[in-house]
Amino acid sequence: MAMKRRKFDVGMVVPLKEEFRYVIEVAPLLESLSHQGTYFYRLDFGAISVVCVLVDQMGPLPALQATTRLLEFADVKLVVVLGLGGALDKDVTVGDVVIASEVNEFQANSKAEPAGDGYGVRYSGRHWPLEYRIREAVSHFEFSSDGAFADWQAATSEDYKRLDIPDKERTCSSPASLHLGPVASGSVVGASSAFVEEVKRINRKFLAIDMEAAGVAPAAAERTHPIPCLVVRGISDHANEGKKALEKEAKGSWRRYCVRNATSLLRNLLVWEGFMGAAELGVSAPKGANNLVGELAARLKSCVGGPWIVGVAFGIYEHGPRSVDGKNAVPMDLSRLRVVDSRIRDLLDAADKQKETLTAAAQLQATADGFEKLVRDFRKQLNSPNADSLLRDFDGVVMDVLCPEDEDDKVESLLLESARLDEDVGAAAVIELLKGSVMMSRRIRERYVEALASAEKWAEIAQMVGRIKEEELSGGELEHGVLACAKLGLFDQVNAMMRQHQVKYDDKAAKLFRRKVSQQYSQIGKEAPRRKT
Repeated sequence: MAMKRRKFDVGMVVPLKEEFRYVIEVAPLLESLSHQGTYFYRLDFGAISVVCVLVDQMGPLPALQATTRLLEFADVKLVVVLGLGGALDKDVTVGDVVIASEVNEFQANSKAEPAGDGYGVRYSGRHWPLEYRIREAVSHFEFSSDGAFADWQAATSEDYKRLDIPDKERTCSSPASLHLGPVASGSVVGASSAFVEEVKRINRKFLAIDMEAAGVAPAAAERTHPIPCLVVRGISDHANEGKKALEKEAKGSWRRYCVRNATSLLRNLLVWEGFMGAAELGVSAPKGANNLVGELAARLKSCVGGPWIVGVAFGIYEHGPRSVDGKNAVPMDLSRLRVVDSRIRDLLDAADKQKETLTAAAQLQATADGFEKLVRDFRKQLNSPNADSLLRDFDGVVMDVLCPEDEDDKVESLLLESARLDEDVGAAAVIELLKGSVMMSRRIRERYVEALASAEKWAEIAQMVGRIKEEELSGGELEHGVLACAKLGLFDQVNAMMRQHQVKYDDKAAKLFRRKVSQQYSQIGKEAPRRKT
């Protein structure tokens, strides 16, 4: 059974380390992930989740291989190639950004034909057009983005001001411009005016040239379920003899400026609802019931498991009921549940097909009826009152996301459910229930840390409390954090939390806790001076 892929909105391909360093200046690196020998990186693009693979080589073949590995690891809705390119059009200048309306692997299917005493090459090429809705959104970005386009241009202007390059006005002006048009891609570094003229004879409308899009585009498109591919290139030269001199005079500054412009453009595209809708991004986080998904869940509110299956189908909720002994049920991540339970696997496949009814024709009632039948049949297969109770809890979480009510009610509901699960199943079930809602409130966070302690998950506790300022930790969190870090041998953290604990808590129980921990671990320093009262 193949491993369930992790879900992200966008999968990004960056060709070179130099480019990647400039990308993460604009979209900071959040996490490094390793899978079967390949490293992937989560980047901060705000509400849109982005995972990136660094090719570290130029050319179509390495890019194709890297994209294939990315798509084996990640389930994404959009693939993006981000990096530098060379201009082929006189209206495109250094610092501008080109988005490909079409990728043309211009050297593919070429034929050498007799020409006088020698031969000539007849180019045929392979073509991958940008999906129509995305192309339309990009073309209207400047006029319809509610300020996002202006924010991008303002960012490029600020970067331009900081460029310490003599006579930079000779090379480009500010702010940068966005161009949408065909891009040539192949295994050749463009650094010749004669070569530019030859490529332009293939298609006089070519705006830019790169070396990786011809590998990424087929990897995304030539699949059972094709994925749109967006090529975003910051223009750093004119693909002619001046390329080397331009790079030499700026000592990399032009290249940094151009990658930042391209990354900033993508970042601003990803906050505009018009682009997100065209690329079907952010469907997992609708607000209120004034949308098709929210309305669909509302129509299924009286059906046990109805809102849950809607949440699952549209990527809003990622847990399901795992039958333990035919009676009890516990929450489990769907990626694991799909592997161990064929009933879940069949349900999820059927839900995906039912989802197409809504997305293709907006047939709300027909979709609701279909989802209701699926979940009723699924509950009959489980035949478990305990599973039904868990599905009701899942329904509540999904409805809170799609049709939010008072947050205090949701906190109380989660705490009550965690108490029931703790009594019936144990701490592991509480951890699964709460881990997606940890930062909702301090009470949820405290209950989550308590469950981790019951399960003796010391590393998770240390990681959790490490993300929170010591002065914001409750007494229980500080004490669990002290014990966890002590068991892991992290005594610098232990001593810092012990000092914070003594500053905040001076009652008998707190003193007894500190004394017992200090006796148990000799590495713990002496208590800080007592606070004055």
